[in-house]
Amino acid sequence: MQTALESLQRTMQLNMQLQDMAVPIAVHIGINSGPALVGPTKLEGTTGARWTYTASGAVTNIAARIAELSEAGTVLVGPETARRITGLFAVRQLGMRQFKNITEAVMVYQILGNMERQGEPL
Repeated sequence: MQTALESLQRTMQLNMQLQDMAVPIAVHIGINSGPALVGPTKLEGTTGARWTYTASGAVTNIAARIAELSEAGTVLVGPETARRITGLFAVRQLGMRQFKNITEAVMVYQILGNMERQGEPL
């Protein structure tokens, strides 16, 4: 979670530094926790095959859907992630969301910041 928040902070800094030279970078972060299938995956392309190490399954599918829901500069998480960070990070419940290819609705939370750094910008 700390890495996600620091990524947003660094992106804001880069956008300020490069405001007259480049289009702003928009970062959308969705995090979900739980069991996933993890291992090597072979990707076939026009230039040949390459291998990547990846996680897949419902947990990663939901994380991707949550990221699509997020606005630039925000971190959204699923219920298990919110449970795991209780007391460490401030969260705001956004409500239940229904995602494509996911049978049950998922409660989504927005990360507001690190509890130890309350008052500091994200």
